[in-house]
Amino acid sequence: MFNDSKIADVKFIVRGKLESPKEPKYENPNEADQYQPEEEKEKEKEIQKEKLKEIKKEKEKEKEKELENKKEIEEEEKVGKNLQSNNEQEQKPVKGNKNDNMNENEIKEEQNQEKKAKKKNSKKEKKSRFEEGESVFYCNKVILHNCSDYWKEQFYNENWRKEKQHYHEVVIDQFEAKIFIILLQYAYTRSASLTLDNWKMVRDAAKHFQIDGLVKLAESWVLIETNRIKNEKLNASKNKNKNQNNNNKNSGKGKGNGNGKGKGKGRGKNKGKGKAKGRGRGRGRGKKKGKKKKSGKKRK
Repeated sequence: MFNDSKIADVKFIVRGKLESPKEPKYENPNEADQYQPEEEKEKEKEIQKEKLKEIKKEKEKEKEKELENKKEIEEEEKVGKNLQSNNEQEQKPVKGNKNDNMNENEIKEEQNQEKKAKKKNSKKEKKSRFEEGESVFYCNKVILHNCSDYWKEQFYNENWRKEKQHYHEVVIDQFEAKIFIILLQYAYTRSASLTLDNWKMVRDAAKHFQIDGLVKLAESWVLIETNRIKNEKLNASKNKNKNQNNNNKNSGKGKGNGNGKGKGKGRGKNKGKGKAKGRGRGRGRGKKKGKKKKSGKKRK
């Protein structure tokens, strides 16, 4: 599956929320053939359970810290109120002492406000790191086994590796990351989750990385999908036309009757316009519902 002996470890940084794909890493390219998805799925489930437990513990610790901080703030506020009340009772309003009392109270209020602001800012920083953070995922030779020379020069540059701690960092947008994950999917499974919205971008990305198999797959998939949609539309229109024709045949009242108004064709010798001798039948536009005229003597 992999022809090149070099393995380039690349760290892709995605701006915004995005779950990192869990692809296996192989030291040797031949180990990819021994990949067993069921065993790894079980391992992944166990890892996820452990992560959930750790997250719960962290949340509990954060709640405990918040409660402790609230208690400290309440105690400080109570102490400040008691001091204010004592100062007001003990000290009478004197010209020289008014400013001193106000300054002490203002200093305490400012200190309390600063503490509250610091706690709020720390909470905001945590939220912003979670919302606007960088989701990182790693990939190895799996996507670079057939890449262009430009990317090989960058990925295999030793100086860049030393600077980036043996990982090449490539910053991509969240939308581009979705396309890149499809490339990873094709590299492992030789299949791709294509849609009418993303197939062009997947094809262009495959051309950029020179993955010919994915280019052909995308183009053939589009032809099959468009033909399928056209056939569905044609079948739907044919069924509609058939139903309309059947309705038109059954609709409409026949104007013909036994008297044979119009050009009536009778079985007798005489064929005339108007009343026909014999069994005349009118030519109606729709289904004929006229009664047959009984044979009998002509009225005078």
